Amino acid sequence: MNTPKILSTAYPPEACRFVPETETSHILGGSRHMMTPIDLEAYGYVEEEYIVKGHANIYHWEDNERYPHILFSHAPYCTRMIVRKPRDPKKFSGIIHCELMNPNSGLDRSNAGWAPCHEYLMSRGHGSISFTMSEVSMKGLRRFDPERYGELGFKNPIPKDQRMPASVWLDGNPIDEETENGLQYDFYSQTAALIKSGREDSPFAGYDFKKIMLQGTTGGDLSAYVAAVHPITKLPDGTPCFDGFLIFMTGAPGFLNNSRYMLDPFDFRDLYYSEVPFIHLNTVADLLGDTMHPSWSTLWHRYQPNEKGRYLRLIEIAGAGIGRKYTAPYGNCKEDMEKALGAKHGSGPAGPGERQSVPGGPEAQPGGTGASGSSGEQPGGAEGRQNGPGGRPLIDGTGRMETGTRPQGPGPVRGEMLEFPAHLIVCAMIDNLIKWMLTGAAPEIVPWIEMEGEYPEMTFARDEYGAFKGGVRSPYADCPLVVTDASGMILRHLSSEELKTLYGSREGYVEKVKESVQRMIAHGHLLPEHARIMIEEAMSGTFPLE
Repeated sequence: MNTPKILSTAYPPEACRFVPETETSHILGGSRHMMTPIDLEAYGYVEEEYIVKGHANIYHWEDNERYPHILFSHAPYCTRMIVRKPRDPKKFSGIIHCELMNPNSGLDRSNAGWAPCHEYLMSRGHGSISFTMSEVSMKGLRRFDPERYGELGFKNPIPKDQRMPASVWLDGNPIDEETENGLQYDFYSQTAALIKSGREDSPFAGYDFKKIMLQGTTGGDLSAYVAAVHPITKLPDGTPCFDGFLIFMTGAPGFLNNSRYMLDPFDFRDLYYSEVPFIHLNTVADLLGDTMHPSWSTLWHRYQPNEKGRYLRLIEIAGAGIGRKYTAPYGNCKEDMEKALGAKHGSGPAGPGERQSVPGGPEAQPGGTGASGSSGEQPGGAEGRQNGPGGRPLIDGTGRMETGTRPQGPGPVRGEMLEFPAHLIVCAMIDNLIKWMLTGAAPEIVPWIEMEGEYPEMTFARDEYGAFKGGVRSPYADCPLVVTDASGMILRHLSSEELKTLYGSREGYVEKVKESVQRMIAHGHLLPEHARIMIEEAMSGTFPLE
């Protein structure tokens, strides 16, 4: 095992300032101002916002470096974080769930952490911190409330004549060279240091703290932090900054600084581990370079250890595409979106370094994950295809590789998409990670989704009904009503003959759903309180044989 050299010590940031809400100024992305507001008082919770200022390193790695080096040091940054916690410290569990908010639509969005999982987190008494991680969303914040957010910024400290050529976002838009999103990484480490220090300006001062975890669904940023920055950064006492990681979707490590794109699918650094418990949870859409998620995660199957200094559980959800129904209520409310992005919700031409929002994009159809874009196009498009090691071609500009079919269920079909409540599995994985951090008991190893063929012509291996094999099983994979593509787009309904063979009747269908749900609970893939959601969908939804 290659032990990294420690290059950075994480001390608390210079300042962490509470910013109160007033009649004329409120938190953008706050729980009271979502499309569907979250009633924190019902759970005995409070929500606070903090402006964080400090100095950070900018990291860079060359093609032959396992771990990065410091490109520029002591660069100033200013960003914000949203904190939720029990009003009564005695009701705090000791666990803090942190997340990187996805800036894909031009505004911060909690699309797989706090927002869809808030009921679980508050029912357990966990704390929550949501980080603003990108200049893309800071522009919207400054536009929304210049007085509240005017000082936010990741200004590029490197002199113009010394800068390397800037890369592009996943959607092909150029990165603004006057900003540097690489400043985000030390911000995370310093915030963890602040929490663990117990300093009086910590949002959790006076709360009995135990463990802190970090989750992200952001298109490579958290992967870069886990693979590159966290291993070379330690607290003053030599211990890790965070106690656990959960990456949901996203791809290869990427965007370590403005000049570094995501690593290609055959880079040796894609096969990384963590020195603390680490779960990487993927959907079907992450495995074969799908357009929404330009990732080849199926190529990164590897040993899954639970040993001191090296941890990993790499888990794939059979049947999960991009669920929209279950995250849609937690976008920013219309009024705030218009104020921050313009009357057309940010659908106008993107400025330099800004990401183009498109009709039906991630803000309107939540669930997209690329913090650096949602189209899934690689720079240069199909004509700009590059080769990986050994001359193997990388994913082309379309990203389209999956052409087979697979069924899903059990709920009603809505429009052209079949909804999959992947957030319920995310809740279970957060719970598994917390148990792993506290007790050392790792989640079980789950068989990966099976493939046929070789890169780049790989396809899913399927059974006689089109269901693919392996992965986390659920009623949506084992009790299908329709056939979909990898993103969840419905291709066809199962025939009456197929449904009679599989279930016989609705009663038979519901019984199979119940059996599948109980297996999920037994394997730690579903929390008991969430069983009713899947079962009630099966009981109340449209059943084709009726």
